[in-house]
Amino acid sequence: MKNNKVLFFLKSNWRVLLFLFISESSISHFSYSQSSNLDSIVNINNLCSNLPVTLINKTLTTSLGTVTKIEIFWDVNNNPTLNTTYNSPVAGASYTYKYAEFGTPASKNYTIVVRLFTNAKFMDDTINISLNASPKIQFNAIPAICQEKDPITLNQASDIYHLAPDAGVYSGFGVVGGNQFDPRIADPGAHLITYSDTTSFGCVASAYTTLTVYPTPIISMPNNRVLLSGSSVQLIPTVTGNIQSIIWSPSNFLNNPDTLYPVANPTSNITYTLTATSTQGCVGDSSVFVRVVLDFDVPNTFTPNNDGINDFWTIKQLPQYPIQWVQVFDRYGQIVFETHHYDDRGWDGTYNGKSLPFGTYYYIIELNGIITPKVGYVTILK
Repeated sequence: MKNNKVLFFLKSNWRVLLFLFISESSISHFSYSQSSNLDSIVNINNLCSNLPVTLINKTLTTSLGTVTKIEIFWDVNNNPTLNTTYNSPVAGASYTYKYAEFGTPASKNYTIVVRLFTNAKFMDDTINISLNASPKIQFNAIPAICQEKDPITLNQASDIYHLAPDAGVYSGFGVVGGNQFDPRIADPGAHLITYSDTTSFGCVASAYTTLTVYPTPIISMPNNRVLLSGSSVQLIPTVTGNIQSIIWSPSNFLNNPDTLYPVANPTSNITYTLTATSTQGCVGDSSVFVRVVLDFDVPNTFTPNNDGINDFWTIKQLPQYPIQWVQVFDRYGQIVFETHHYDDRGWDGTYNGKSLPFGTYYYIIELNGIITPKVGYVTILK
């Protein structure tokens, strides 16, 4: 049979075999459909054009012997020369190929031929696949935002093929509700924002960009200040950030509303607000309430005899001061009355529920530095 050619076919409902003998030294060729179970495609029923196709060589043992080389023709109908060769195949090994990505038509079909060589023979395993169209994301830049701003709607990303309108979802730190970004939740700095779109076939595409959150100026100062009528107080806030400008409002009774540490001498209660603007245009503010209090006189006698007249040691202006410390001592230095919350009624001249004897007692009234502590005496008369 050296110069003879023999060609014959054997067909069944799941396999096509082609036997070709050209000469004694020729390579014999056998052709199988995929039902031979020699190779398989991962996720063959849901392939997407934007992902590589993975082929797994399931076995190196065939009816013709052990496979020593593999050639894979990835698109045998349209590009029969497109192939890759593997000279040392391993059972269970996977091989990948990335087809050209597309968004139209809805799908494209390809025929893969896996040629398995066994000594002087080879067989072809044919696999037909269908790739689904995949979305392609265009993600425009998101403008930087200040931390104190209200949430913004994210609409900078979209699928250029419009395969799944309104199916895209944003994600990342600070993203809420799928398409809102709240800078008040996110920390200052650069944040990675991702947009993902999924088609009805399950093909997914994602893209990302960076959104920068500028810090809001931070202002720290006491919420309240107390000022004795006729005197002044300096407002001393702490401001953190790259500050471009500051302003106090209202400017009433301030020596300079454009300075960070103005001196205030209001004649009545007032709230001042400091607004600071950063070099990025971010704005922070904080307020301080200035309470103006009147000086007071301390009565030096009272008669706690329950006649309804002058029964209490009452200091009328004292309760207006937010912090008070009142102590009364007897002549031996023992504290007979002490309070940090002096009420409008005053002291009834008792100690531990018992009336004190008439005589002179001594007091110290401290008001947290608002005015000089008052020191003096008070006499209980009967």
